[in-house]
Amino acid sequence: MSNATICNEVSQRNINAKSVLEVSSGRLITTLKAARKMWLRWRRNSITRRQLAGLSRHQLKDIGISRSDVVNEVTKPFWKD
Repeated sequence: MSNATICNEVSQRNINAKSVLEVSSGRLITTLKAARKMWLRWRRNSITRRQLAGLSRHQLKDIGISRSDVVNEVTKPFWKD
């Protein structure tokens, strides 16, 4: 086997290893972005439900929501929309 053949094989292995690393890191970044988006949505749900629970009867009447609607909403787990 010639030196050129060996160099080509080593070079090809390095390219394949780099491609695998790029694909893996791309998947990791995609997964992290999706997890961040989900966490932000859950956080928003929690905050807005807490704010809704703090509204007065008069404020609820102004926006057309009954106290029972509030109870139904604030008793949902944070991960449910």
